[in-house]
Amino acid sequence: MPITTDAIVPGGNPEQHSEHLRTFENYRNTHGSEFAEAYATYRRSLAEALKFADPNFTNSAVTRRRIELIENARTALAARGPAHQSIPGNFDNTPPTLGARQKLLASLQPTNADQVAVQGREWDMTRQLLGMGRTIEQVVAGASVQRLVAIAANAELLPEVSQSINPQAHLDYIREMVVDRLASLGHAGARGIAAAEARDQVEAVWRKLIAEALEGAVSINTVSELYQVDPEAATVISDADDHFIDGLVLDEEVARLDRIAKAQRN
Repeated sequence: MPITTDAIVPGGNPEQHSEHLRTFENYRNTHGSEFAEAYATYRRSLAEALKFADPNFTNSAVTRRRIELIENARTALAARGPAHQSIPGNFDNTPPTLGARQKLLASLQPTNADQVAVQGREWDMTRQLLGMGRTIEQVVAGASVQRLVAIAANAELLPEVSQSINPQAHLDYIREMVVDRLASLGHAGARGIAAAEARDQVEAVWRKLIAEALEGAVSINTVSELYQVDPEAATVISDADDHFIDGLVLDEEVARLDRIAKAQRN
């Protein structure tokens, strides 16, 4: 699923799945600002490292000290980023917790004859509502827990799934909606999944951005991804470059010192 605010709410309808959206925004507002400040501090530290000078140092000693300060800045940024950040970067775009959703829905399936009968009635009602012209999104939005379980269990029978050119993707989409609706109804397991996905979607972009920063420079595409998931934080990191040495000049000078450091190690 793409890392955008709309993507975490199937159909792009925040009112329909407000629980997931609220969880996402809470996590983003709390941790996004922390990551943004860590990045801004990193850029400040790089700028300060390049300014280092001491009349008692030789030119080569000044260069070595600047290289050391740059490495210290990188270590500090890695420590303040999302968990498991490494140098020069070991980010991974955490996959959607599809397995967790499937396990949750499987755990809700009927285990006795009475529950099977209830599920059958709820599925019959779902088909009637669809036959009256309602969309599956509308049905899910107003469904009870019992009806949601019935929809998840029988969704592959729906024409829009069975006749789709990509049935599995459509099936996953419907089941994602079901879990989001369960979360909005207060189901503990579904709310836990929503919280985990909120964390993963924010952290995935930040892992990528910080990894790129540690390796050299952040790409325009990654900044664009951050604007989609956390526009306020993206503005902070853009301002961080504007306030200090011109971003390109800073990156070029850091890259030059990296080349010197590499040559010294070899």
